[in-house]
Amino acid sequence: GSAGSAIHPVQESTFEVISGKLHFEINGKIQTAVSGEVVIIPAGIPHYFWNGGEIEAHYIQRFNPSMHIDNFFKTYFALARNNKLNKKGLPNLFLISLISLNHQNEIRLTNPPWVIQMFIFSILAPVGRLLGYKEAYE
Repeated sequence: GSAGSAIHPVQESTFEVISGKLHFEINGKIQTAVSGEVVIIPAGIPHYFWNGGEIEAHYIQRFNPSMHIDNFFKTYFALARNNKLNKKGLPNLFLISLISLNHQNEIRLTNPPWVIQMFIFSILAPVGRLLGYKEAYE
C-alpha cells in the first residue's frame, strides 16, 4: 500500500458521493465513484482516496461503529485550519505520535508496521507533551 494508506481496525467506512468524483485505492485496487454512488470499505482494509475530477468533490463518510473517530477529525481539521500540516497533509512527528496513540483503535497508518509505529510513538509522545503538543485540538 501507499505511504498514505490507513486502516480502521474495527470500523467499516462508507463513502456516499454527493457530487464530483472520488478515486479510491482499496487493498491495492483502484476504483472510481461519482455522484450517487456508495463505496464501503470493511474494517482493517488499507485504503486512501483523492478527488478524481476537475471540480470540488462532496461526500458523506460514515463509520460503524463510530467510536471516537469524530474527535480524530476535529483534531485533524483544527490542525489544518491553523496551518499545522505539511504539503502531504500530515502534522509533525510529535503530533502524529500523540494523535496516533490516542486514536489507535479508530485509525492507523499502514506504513511502517503498527508494532514499529507503537515503538516510535511511545518514545516521541512524551517528548511532544514536554514541547507543549497535545493529542486533541478543536
